[in-house]
Amino acid sequence: MRVFVTGASGFIGRRLLPVLAAAEHEVTALLLPGDETRLDAASRIVPGDITQAESLAGLPAEHDAIVHLAGAVGYGQTFARCTQLNVVGTRN
Repeated sequence: MRVFVTGASGFIGRRLLPVLAAAEHEVTALLLPGDETRLDAASRIVPGDITQAESLAGLPAEHDAIVHLAGAVGYGQTFARCTQLNVVGTRN
């Protein structure tokens, strides 16, 4: 199965990717530019920002499943940033 993962460099994402890879799924991970070095289990790493719709252009359509893990909690984040990531990012 072709799986698209957002938030792949986060706490859950870093643990999920090796599980998906071990199950022989083809994994595409969307990562903020500069986070690419934090992963090694994705088949394909795509730099982008979930809050920017153009970062996602066509990507979800190429996959059988989407695992949306990107988001922000209040720790060290402004309300505006949390809203941008959690609401706008999910909508995109």
